[in-house]
Amino acid sequence: MKRMAVLAAAILILSVGAFAEGTSEPDALTLSGVDSITVRAGTVDVQVRGTNGYDVIVKADLPQSLWSDSGYKIVHERRGSHLNIWVQSDSPFGVTRGGKLRFEVPRDVVVQVQTLSGSISVEDLESESCTLSAVSGLVTVRNTNSRLSLDNVTGSIVLDSTDGSLRVKTVSGSIEARRLALTGNSSFSSVSGSVNVRLDLPLDDFRFDLSTVSGRLIVGDIRAEKGLRMGDGDILIQAHTVSGALLFR
Repeated sequence: MKRMAVLAAAILILSVGAFAEGTSEPDALTLSGVDSITVRAGTVDVQVRGTNGYDVIVKADLPQSLWSDSGYKIVHERRGSHLNIWVQSDSPFGVTRGGKLRFEVPRDVVVQVQTLSGSISVEDLESESCTLSAVSGLVTVRNTNSRLSLDNVTGSIVLDSTDGSLRVKTVSGSIEARRLALTGNSSFSSVSGSVNVRLDLPLDDFRFDLSTVSGRLIVGDIRAEKGLRMGDGDILIQAHTVSGALLFR
């Protein structure tokens, strides 16, 4: 009898925990007073755009589950000024057919996004930090000023008209950057993916510490093999690949 009472209490605790996990919204959500957000979206694409507004607005175009008529939901949990958002299936065996989450956020909101095959797109942010991580989805950052930490495995990372300091890492995905205005020490690394960076400042403003095992290595008009250390600028750029090319212009 005592065992049954303990089991019943345990079931009750688990039930309460599951119920308190978050509040679901079918396709839209608006919240104010949010300073930071964390998004876990799996195979769903995520778009984040900074605005001059004060609210975080989430709009969803979520797929139907292959094995459930009720499909997927946005689930959110708020702790003070921090917002957690994730995509949840009503079926434990659900498989997505794509889908998209669109965020409009104040420009200074700290953003963290994680996906598997879903792509990540961030633009028009001016926040203290932005952390993006994918396994195979494309990661794109445009017109953003932040301390960026970007990770991908097989997917590519693309930056355009971006300011700040960077830590960018892939395994086999390429790293492409255009009109990049670095304001702090930054690093780029890949195993077999290429790193191709066009800086928005003169090369003399930087110090370079680059190494590769078998890939090409080019800084401006200078070509090297294996490794290159050059420059006496205030900002250090470190980059390493095994077989991918390192190109800085």
